[in-house]
Amino acid sequence: MRPALAVSAVTITVLLAGCSVRVGSVSAGVACRNTARVDNSVLVLLAQSVPTAQLIPCIASVPAGWRPAGLHVTNGRASFVVGSDRDGPKALTVALTRTCRITGATAVPSDVAGARRYERPRQVGHGYADDRYYVYTGGCTTYTFDLTGQSRAVPVTEVAQAIRFVQRTEVADLVRRMNDGRVVLDPTPERSPT
Repeated sequence: MRPALAVSAVTITVLLAGCSVRVGSVSAGVACRNTARVDNSVLVLLAQSVPTAQLIPCIASVPAGWRPAGLHVTNGRASFVVGSDRDGPKALTVALTRTCRITGATAVPSDVAGARRYERPRQVGHGYADDRYYVYTGGCTTYTFDLTGQSRAVPVTEVAQAIRFVQRTEVADLVRRMNDGRVVLDPTPERSPT
């Protein structure tokens, strides 16, 4: 089994595969305000959940009326929720996985370098529901919009612009800095003696 990493401010500890981490308050949990210098250890958890993903989603800024509302990380999947005081407590769920099903989705121009984007609207009218997929090397990030307010799709742009992606290499640099080079994000598998 492949271990998952849980990161504290001082050290990195190893959890057994299959364990999950739930965080109720994630105000700073998935923040990436300065992508030139990733400084949030929760991003390590996200990267470790899908070790093939070359892009890691995070929150660059929180628009007025929105708030991070939850984080769930398991082996093979990570997700976080962003709630809105106008559009519902689970207005946006962002999920990181290795692959995703884009059947029925339409390819649209991407706003994320290195990723293909697909959209699948589910409800337009009272509220707004949509699945947005970003497919890239080794991973897929799905935005599930479930807006219950009267503003329909207007908040989609507002909150979508708050989500950014950091390169896996940036997270790997964070791990090296946190541990003075003693620990790496993606260790090379040990070869068994022949």
